[in-house]
Amino acid sequence: MTAQSIVDTVAICEQLGHALDEAERRSEASAEARLQAAQATLPPTDGRGVVLVTGGTGLLGRRVVEELRYAGHPVRTVARRMPPPSARVPGVQYVTGDLARGLEPQVFQGVDAVVHCAAETAGGKSDQQRNSIAATKMLIEGAAAAGVRKVLHVSSLAVLKPGNGRMVDEKTAVDAGNLERGPYVWGKAESELLAERLGRDLGLQVKVVRPGPLVDYAAYQPPGRLGREVGPWYVAIGGRRTPLSVLDVGTGARVIRSYVDDFDAAPDMVNLVESPAPTRAELAERLVAGRSDLKVVWFPATLLKMLSGPAKLLQRWVMGASKPLDVYAAFSSEQYQPDVARAVITRAGQSTVPARARVA
Repeated sequence: MTAQSIVDTVAICEQLGHALDEAERRSEASAEARLQAAQATLPPTDGRGVVLVTGGTGLLGRRVVEELRYAGHPVRTVARRMPPPSARVPGVQYVTGDLARGLEPQVFQGVDAVVHCAAETAGGKSDQQRNSIAATKMLIEGAAAAGVRKVLHVSSLAVLKPGNGRMVDEKTAVDAGNLERGPYVWGKAESELLAERLGRDLGLQVKVVRPGPLVDYAAYQPPGRLGREVGPWYVAIGGRRTPLSVLDVGTGARVIRSYVDDFDAAPDMVNLVESPAPTRAELAERLVAGRSDLKVVWFPATLLKMLSGPAKLLQRWVMGASKPLDVYAAFSSEQYQPDVARAVITRAGQSTVPARARVA
């Protein structure tokens, strides 16, 4: 390889980079124009205070800010970095900030309620400590200092102690301080307990929504507990008629909007799952409806349970795992008492967002 060939290769790469940058610039310019056009068609805000949403660029958070804005609420959302026009929801004010360091006082200006969707979804204990626990503390203390009195904390059903065959409800204890279930569950559990404690200490109304495993029926990907894709097959675990608790992000957004609409009337706590829960067959059918290349193969849960013990031994002897994965537990699902979830979903009613305007 000659020196000139290296120079020529670098030159071609630079040309490609410039071309990609220019294409992205044009794409974002078009997105900005569409954003402005969409904002002109939005219903006016209704004069109520601003709703401050954290995590408003995430899977659930983005649908929440969309639902709130179309319902007439002025919405402000905090992101670590300013999202490009293609990732923004029309009519929503975006500001940047680091929750773990505390937000500037002006971020809370005019805010009537806070919806805390943000959380660390990866990393170890230190990441959870900073971006979930410390972030929750700084946010609620900042809200209290600014005179905000309503906080909706979005937690997770994963924080609850396993039911071990018993029905799980809103009175089931939080599995606090248990790192054996992973840093994420530990961080969410500690954040929820901290939010409730700060609410009592600082005189805020803090209510908690615990979403189940999130799916997006509009852009469907199956939940992990349903099974795994293996080549041209999707191996679904369990019985076809067995219910599997999930939460569509559209349902979650509607419920959160209903909380903001009438905070006082909403329950203090809800384990939020679809009610009734879809069956595993229904979830698998949603997948193959958009994936004609896949064929679903059903693997009995009883057989997986029988193989789980030998699989643990294999992980210990061959892989040296000190805490082997329980394969059966990875695909099993708790049974949730649905009464509170059913009531809040019914109360939320239909989406305020026109079908043509919903985010992908």
